[in-house]
Amino acid sequence: MSPLPETYRAVVLTGPDAPFRLQTVPLQAPAPDQVLVKVHACGVCLGDVAVAAGHLGTSFFPSTPGHEFVGEVVQVGSAVASSVLRTGQRVGGAWHGGHDGQCRPCRRGQFQLCEDGQIHGAGRAGGFA
Repeated sequence: MSPLPETYRAVVLTGPDAPFRLQTVPLQAPAPDQVLVKVHACGVCLGDVAVAAGHLGTSFFPSTPGHEFVGEVVQVGSAVASSVLRTGQRVGGAWHGGHDGQCRPCRRGQFQLCEDGQIHGAGRAGGFA
């Protein structure tokens, strides 16, 4: 596999109702519990429109939208089990981008309601990259 680039191109929103801007941004290595995905395709959904309009708050900006994406794993964090995800594997992403596993909703199995949850395209970089 060829080495990863230092930067990548992403669509970035700087605030509510701001225009979409194509920017070159630094590529960061995944955290131990994350994987880096090369996006092959990404859908546009009403959730992306809500984020872009600021309907989910403004703490997400700047943001790279896109929570319906498919791609290929190009790097795996050190704590990710190879039996679960590995380099070269095709994957898909959705709205839910992670949970803490410790808060009350998580302990009840309601990970989508995590009090410290991550959302692809709103806080966590989405697939418009």
